[in-house]
Amino acid sequence: MANKGETGASGRKTSPKAGKATKSKTLKKRLPEKLGWWSLWIGVAGLVSGLIIGIGGLILSRSSAMERAELRREIRRFEWQGRTDEMYVSPFYEIEDPALANIITYGLEAYREYEYDGAIAYFRSAMELTTETDTALDLSLLNFIGVSQIKSSAYKDAEQTFLEMIRIAEKAKIEEAPAFAYGNIGLVYRTLGELDKALEYHQKALKINEQIGRLQGQANQLGNIGIVYQDLGEPEKALEYYERALEINKKIGDLEGKVKDLGNIGIVYQTLGEPHKALEYYEQILKIHEKIGDLEGKAKDLGNIGLVYHTLGKPHK
Repeated sequence: MANKGETGASGRKTSPKAGKATKSKTLKKRLPEKLGWWSLWIGVAGLVSGLIIGIGGLILSRSSAMERAELRREIRRFEWQGRTDEMYVSPFYEIEDPALANIITYGLEAYREYEYDGAIAYFRSAMELTTETDTALDLSLLNFIGVSQIKSSAYKDAEQTFLEMIRIAEKAKIEEAPAFAYGNIGLVYRTLGELDKALEYHQKALKINEQIGRLQGQANQLGNIGIVYQDLGEPEKALEYYERALEINKKIGDLEGKVKDLGNIGIVYQTLGEPHKALEYYEQILKIHEKIGDLEGKAKDLGNIGLVYHTLGKPHK
């Protein structure tokens, strides 16, 4: 587990190292003066009822059930926004400690608000509150730290975080976590333009997801591999992987994944000079967005369809 300190009688890790909080005005109002310390908790105006405030030994808190419910609501916001593809969130559902749930909730909120330095500080603080038996939870927190580092363009730091995650997971024989870590290292290398290495790590992630039978993970990595092949200038190979991803997303009923795959296939057909085929896939996306009432998505679809018709010499369409 990352930067673990000594474990006291309670099982808590005692190291106070929590990372630096963001300097943004938003998070300044929420972050404790020293994240990870128990002597003082300062909350946001309007959310005070949801915080633990400790001053001079006086502690006021909501029930554990309320704290856990708030964390679950924050996780669901991620799921609704389709932001869990690269996130290992399942251990968060098992949290019982209200203080830990509270910190992680703020970390997720900071991440959603693009305050990645603040999110990293919260997640590192949460790791100081976990016990030695919370390996899966530590892995989940490391994954969020690594993804936040990617978003902050700290790519090498992110890679080291994910490699640490893999080492811990393999030692603890937790099969699912390395798939997320390998996939995210693939994202790091793809961002850096090192496409061969990106392909290597996405293939590793795919293999693990196949071994453990995680279909959503398989679909995600097939899509990622398709993108890398497209970047490598191999659209036919990309198409093969996008179509495999699409079949899985149809099978599991993942509409968002299906939309991504259909869009990627449409782009490939445009690249291959087959606009009529591209149009077929864009129109499928439009039907999905119309069915679920996604007006923003519908507007984008109509724009893409319009561009194809323009290519076909039918601008009036």
